Amino acid sequence: LEEVPDPAAVIAEALRVGRAVTVGFANHGYWKNRYDALLRGRKPRNPVYPQPWHASRPANPATLADFEVFAASAGYRVERTARLRGDWRTPCRFWPNLLAGYALYQL
Repeated sequence: LEEVPDPAAVIAEALRVGRAVTVGFANHGYWKNRYDALLRGRKPRNPVYPQPWHASRPANPATLADFEVFAASAGYRVERTARLRGDWRTPCRFWPNLLAGYALYQL
């Protein structure tokens, strides 16, 4: 999702030709990303984003809340979700917009 030039158009086209689409993305609202931005004033650098800003590709950073607002405003029904903690394996059930590092949505 982050690396697609026009995510809204790609999702709309995928749903036009198929019954469902699964979208996955790193959560920029994850607490460690917020920490880097707030306290260090820097773009997050971690195992997910190891490169400095000048060496990285263009991205469409989004939080889980951003994506859910987008899906609702576009009229997409979220069928299933998988929100994973920072290790990208353990399910995150509590405060996912803050504590989930990665999310999958089936529309």
